[in-house]
Amino acid sequence: MAKSAGHCSTCRRELSRGSFTVVPPRSNETSFIFNWGVRVKYEENGKNVVEWACLADEGCRTSGTKLIKLHAGKTTLAVKYLQKLHHIASPKTTVANENKRKFEEDTDHFKSSVMYRNNPGRLRLLLTAQMIVNRNLPFRVVEYEEAKLMNALLCKEEMKANITTPRVNEAIVELYSSTKMEVTNYLDGNKEAYPTFTLVADFWTCKTTSDKFLEARVYLVDREWQFKSVLLGTRKFNPAYGDRDGDIQKLFKAWLDNMLNGFGLERQHFYGATSDHGGDVRSMLKNGMNLHWEWCFAHMAHAATKASCGVNGAVSARANPEMADLVVRMVRVIFQVKHVSAAGNLFQERCKTKTKGASTRLVGYSTSHFLSLTNVLNRVIEKWPAITAWFEERGRQDLRARKSPPEFPLANQYDELVNTLSVLKQMGGIERSCQAERPEQVEVLAQL
Repeated sequence: MAKSAGHCSTCRRELSRGSFTVVPPRSNETSFIFNWGVRVKYEENGKNVVEWACLADEGCRTSGTKLIKLHAGKTTLAVKYLQKLHHIASPKTTVANENKRKFEEDTDHFKSSVMYRNNPGRLRLLLTAQMIVNRNLPFRVVEYEEAKLMNALLCKEEMKANITTPRVNEAIVELYSSTKMEVTNYLDGNKEAYPTFTLVADFWTCKTTSDKFLEARVYLVDREWQFKSVLLGTRKFNPAYGDRDGDIQKLFKAWLDNMLNGFGLERQHFYGATSDHGGDVRSMLKNGMNLHWEWCFAHMAHAATKASCGVNGAVSARANPEMADLVVRMVRVIFQVKHVSAAGNLFQERCKTKTKGASTRLVGYSTSHFLSLTNVLNRVIEKWPAITAWFEERGRQDLRARKSPPEFPLANQYDELVNTLSVLKQMGGIERSCQAERPEQVEVLAQL
């Protein structure tokens, strides 16, 4: 009898619901629950109710009753449901747990070391030097008055150490020597009778100082069948005028040979090499070192995107003039919004009142940056109401001053921007995956 009453109660609740309407996630909603279900809205007893329908497995998809309420838009209940019933966790949670586990392992490792027991002050010196190098801090940070005060008040007596700039310099040299020895032993332990390593060598430019650097990296599958990446080193590339007489490939190859020899590596240990399509690096790897060269997939995808969108020079612009013109007009909009001083903070205020999200700036476009076009399009579409409102207010301002109002370069182009972004997003996802420091080759091929 109780079962029948419960069943009738369920029926009455089902009959009281109105038709379902799917509510897609907005651009600023990035919760992973939208990858495993859909948000629906319906009317129940005269009130609008928003719930999340789980589609994670066949049972949830066919039952039609796995609806989780989203109170005030919060996804907590849906996240707990996925974790408890389907053992699916957020990628952010997974990363946070992994970082926490690694931190605990490192802490236990240092506490069990001989140096921590016998000379904890020296361990603190080495960890301080490591922090300075990894976080790009000034060496003299250890001699600031605040640092000395913290050392005197907050450190245990056995952990206190005389940390000065010269001692930090010595510690950095010691850390480099020990790290190089460890890397050399690791590479020696994974060498085979046949070539298995892959060499990645390239130029890159510092965004802050515009200095050019050389980089050498080795990819391998170790004896544990784990895909690993080892950065051998970087070097600032600024040869003298006389040294550049001729081809820079000779300088690059000489530095690369010296770097490989320092780690006990020779040409016969490498099978292939990968880089962008730059002539100097590609020619040096193929002809100078006789390696089997292949495109870096991220660079190849970036070059293909630029060529197809007409932003890779005059030839590609002639092949797709409509897209090239759309990019030019979009760049013009970004420039005007960013640099017209007469508008003051008008755009920032319109972003706060007319768009979602905390960002109040447009993203600049650069043809040399991966995913730049995708990110620019995404931000322009996200801030479209603020952009149109900005140009309308600028027009009224110029009319009051009896000037010709500015033309909106992207007038009636919103649908075109959305369609273009829908195409570029697919390639953008692949580029993000193939740049990650983990074995993603199978995943990249599957996405293709």
